[in-house]
Order: sequence, then structure tokens, then C-alpha cells
Amino acid sequence: MTQPQNSKEETIIEQDVLAMAEYYWKHTEVPMSINVFLALLRKGIQQGIKIGQEKAIKELDEDQEKYLEFKDISNTEQKTKKFMVWSKCSDCCLGFIRWDGGWRHYLFFPTLEFETKHSDRCMINIGRFTKKLNEEYKELKAQQKGA
Repeated sequence: MTQPQNSKEETIIEQDVLAMAEYYWKHTEVPMSINVFLALLRKGIQQGIKIGQEKAIKELDEDQEKYLEFKDISNTEQKTKKFMVWSKCSDCCLGFIRWDGGWRHYLFFPTLEFETKHSDRCMINIGRFTKKLNEEYKELKAQQKGA
């Protein structure tokens, strides 16, 4: 049974971590125990993972700016916000994000005027925006309770 191939980025991270660990192993004047070596190795891996996560988030943000627009169409008389999710590529409305009282959350409602297709990245960006609205709503309610 063959093991799955690492992505190019994972391979680079592994090489960097091993190089860092090898450097410290060879160039430190203090004898390094295996525990110190492993701690450095773990720290390097964690830093590599953090860099990878930050890069993925940056790519998602760039996708959102490039392909989607969240237009605030809230009415000033409403207690909650309403947003139109607009595709910059297709120049059309993909749906709406609005409060749902039954679920007590902001939800995405796809348009029913025509069939829409959404990639995984598109859905992640819509989900991230919706999650941000839900977190802001919870903070607002917590502040109102505390006041």
C-alpha cells in the first residue's frame, strides 16, 4: 500500500523544518537532548501550519473580493441586516443573507429565479460572511443584556 503524496507546500515546510532542526543539532555549542530536538521540530511544524493557514485565509479573502460582493440592502426599520450576494463574474444575484427567526441565525437563501452553481470556495466565502454576521449579532445581544 502506497502512502499519499505530500503537496508541494507540505514538502517545502517539511524540508524547512528538517533544515532548521539539523542546523540546531549541528551548530549548537550546548549538547542538545532528543527532547529539545523534538520540541524544536514541533515548533517548526506548528509555524509551518500557521503560515499555511494564513495563506489559505488570504487566498479566500482575495477570492471573495474578486468574485463576490455582499451588498447591504437593509431597511432602517428592520432590527436585523439583509445582504444581497452578488456575483461579479456573472453580474447577477446569487441569493440573500438574512435573519431567520426560526433558526435564530443569519442564513443564506439562494435565488429561486434561476439555477445557481457554487464552488466550494464560493460556499466557504458565503459561510464566512454569514458566520461573521452571526458573531456580531451575538456580541450585540450580549452587550444589550449587560447594559
